[in-house]
Order: sequence, then structure tokens, then C-alpha cells
Amino acid sequence: MDQTYPHIEIVVVNDGSKDKSKEIIEKELKNVTNSIIIHKEKNEGIEKARHTGIAASSGQLIAFVDQDDYFESQSIEKMESAMRLYNADMVQCHSDSFITLFSRIRISLYPRTNKKGIVKLIERKGIEAEMLSFFGCGNFSVSVWAKLYKKELLNSIKAGGFLYGDDLYLNMQVFPKLNRICVIPDVLYHYERQGTSSKFIPLWMVESKRLYKMKVDKAKEMQSEKALIYSSIELRNCFKVYVESMILFKVDSKKGIKQWINQELQDVIYDMFDWLRNKNQCDHSAISLAIMNKDTDAIYDLCRKSVYEWKWKKIARRILVKLS
Repeated sequence: MDQTYPHIEIVVVNDGSKDKSKEIIEKELKNVTNSIIIHKEKNEGIEKARHTGIAASSGQLIAFVDQDDYFESQSIEKMESAMRLYNADMVQCHSDSFITLFSRIRISLYPRTNKKGIVKLIERKGIEAEMLSFFGCGNFSVSVWAKLYKKELLNSIKAGGFLYGDDLYLNMQVFPKLNRICVIPDVLYHYERQGTSSKFIPLWMVESKRLYKMKVDKAKEMQSEKALIYSSIELRNCFKVYVESMILFKVDSKKGIKQWINQELQDVIYDMFDWLRNKNQCDHSAISLAIMNKDTDAIYDLCRKSVYEWKWKKIARRILVKLS
């Protein structure tokens, strides 16, 4: 991590990798005096690894970088300067994404940036409004990357034991503590886009429901009906994606998947959709209505149709790539 900021400290947490990561890390940081390397014997997930890194760091500011991403060399210097200049508790830069071909060629995709090129300051009331992004109804990034935090904001945060959604959980604890956010227009962070998961994730729905319950509690605390509505829409989307994954990866027979759907819909968590219907706030999409009516056959058929359409689109893309 080559940075122009002179006082940088690099903390690398190797979360129990079984490949050659240990040798690569030690080789890359062999002559870097301001570095801390932590090798964990057992893989415990990104959330615990992140908390291990926070505890080991000695600086007053913290930025997170995922293993496949990278910062521009001037990133920390620019973000730290903006933090001091505008007396901000957190600085957010802009980012772009890229894909890697043949393990060496980087192709940049469209950046997320402020086209006007101006610094944006978000004060306390504005921060409360931006928190709606945590419920899926805003544009502010809920990730931990592309941000510079004051470490004091992170010292008291708790680990939720999440395998997915850990970024959101961390920021939901941090944002209520912020008095000012500074968003700078520079594209300084580059995120590697991995694409669609190539395997079925058994705990996806369990984790999604845990996050949903946490969001509902927070939405009620904020007294935000809009947050409740959008959280329920997110739960619907997670449910649909999970069923589609079961069909795509042939996790079970048609009968077995329908039995899972029927059993899953007995969970009281889906009673929220009845509340939406009574409030006349549902989106009236076919999948939403099927969930509201607990229509197992309709849910299965809709998800199967989506998988079928996705497969044909994928085949069409491959043909076009070969022809071009």
C-alpha cells in the first residue's frame, strides 16, 4: 500500500488462509517498518478480522481496504487533509469498480463520483436523513471502504457475528455518533467486482432475517415508517434470491424446495407483509403478492421463471462475446 501520507500504519489481518497468503504478506511488508501483521490460525470471517485490526492499530484514524481492492497513492493524504480542514468525523471519497482478466489486466468500470467536483458537507440532521440508506432507500454508501474514520468512533462498536452485512452493521453503530461527514469528489478507491456467486450459500436467508430484525428495531427507534417499508422490500428481495439460488443450484427437488418455501413462510417475520397490505404500502409486484398470500406454488413458479430468463440471457451474452 504505497501512500504519500507520511504517518501511515499498515495493519494486515490474515484470517486463517490456507494458501500462500502468509508468505506473500511477509514478503511484501518485509522492509516496511510501520506495519503490523496478524496471522490467525482459524478463519473467523471478515467482521472478526476487522475488529482484530482495529484493536491492533495505534493511529487516531482508520481506513479499511478489502483484500482485492486498492487505494490511490494520495488517498489517505487527501482524506486526512479534508478531515482537518472541514473538522469532519468521517470522510467519504468516491470510488470505481474494476474487473481483472487473466489475473493481470484491470478494466475499470463506471466510477461513482460527484460530477460537479465539489466537496459536500453533511451535518447532523443531514446524517439522520442519510441513514435511510441503511434500509435501502437512499444513495449513501453503507460500505466501510472508501471512508476514513476517527478511531474513537470505532473503539466501542460491537461485533454482531454477521457473515454478511457486516459493513452495514458497523456503520449503523457509527453514524449516530457523527456530527459532520465530508464527501470529497475524488475517485480514490478501486473496488474489484467479483460478479455473481458461483455457489449456493446456505446461511444467506438466516443472515438476511437477522439483519432485517436489526433494521426493524432501528427503524422503530427512528420512528421512520419509510425505513420499515423499505426494509420489508429488502427482505422480500432476499427471499426471492434465496429461492432462485435453490432452483439454480438444484439444492433440492421441486417438491423439496416447495416444502422449504411453505415452512419458511410460517415464520412470524413475514407477518410484516400483512402490515404493509393493511397500510396499502405494498409494491403490488407478483412476488410480493405471492408472499402476502403465502402462495407456495406461485412463488416457486415466479422464481423458476426468473432463473430460466437469467440462464438464457447468460447464454446470449456468451454468444455475443464470441461473435465480437
